Amino acid sequence: MLAPDFEPPVELSCSSGESLAALFALEPEAWLRRVPGRETFAWPGEARWIVKRFVGGEPRDFWYERLRGGPRSSARREAENLLRLTADGFAVPRALAWFDEAAARRHPRLAGSQGRSALVMEYVPHAETLRGRFAVSSAAEARAWLDRLVAYVTRLHAAGWYHRDLYLQHFVLRERAGSAAAELVLLDVGRARREVQPRARWFVKDLAALQHSAPAVVSRADRLRFLRAWLRGMGEDAGELRSWAAAVVAKAQRIAAHEPRLVDRTVPLQAERPPA
Repeated sequence: MLAPDFEPPVELSCSSGESLAALFALEPEAWLRRVPGRETFAWPGEARWIVKRFVGGEPRDFWYERLRGGPRSSARREAENLLRLTADGFAVPRALAWFDEAAARRHPRLAGSQGRSALVMEYVPHAETLRGRFAVSSAAEARAWLDRLVAYVTRLHAAGWYHRDLYLQHFVLRERAGSAAAELVLLDVGRARREVQPRARWFVKDLAALQHSAPAVVSRADRLRFLRAWLRGMGEDAGELRSWAAAVVAKAQRIAAHEPRLVDRTVPLQAERPPA
């Protein structure tokens, strides 16, 4: 699939099978992220595109989607999430193209591959993540960023979305021409889901990921203020603050107690440098 107004490079101007093979043949100058089953890098050269390559997917996602109409490749799922989030008015990278074996399984260069797919999306120009900004902010600046963050997260959750990996590192600050205020842009939405009535535990997980990734400059009082604002925005009873806070803290402690399963051991977790 290609976005209607995307002018693809020659490598992606052929059949789906050839395009997928070409994306897996690319050799990046450096990895932005590389974990088992997933690789992310900037398109070689001057173009501001990001490529994500996938092999397989998570069994839990396979069964979740199979029960709801049929599984999708990892690239297709993330591309469709990006398109839906954009349509819902959320700032996310623009999906430009995706390819998977469902459309290319007969291509000879892909013989024997297992569940390969690839996504091409726009590069979001940024100098830092939201976590990086928090780490160098004063207490007053941190509170201002929290206000913007809670507005984004509340609107996301109120629309039925939950991210499942909502760490501060997954928000980048995109500078906007003619504006002094950077725009919050959400990344890595491949695992995100939208449901009519999401279970509360998924919201707890998102809030706990934010809690876990927040640096020390974000005080306990500001964390409670964030949760109180979230409850108000979600139409929840403010009297439930204590029980929600307890659930979020307990989940954050469980997150902190184990190393994430998909750890990138090739680059520092807090790398802020955008592709050249």
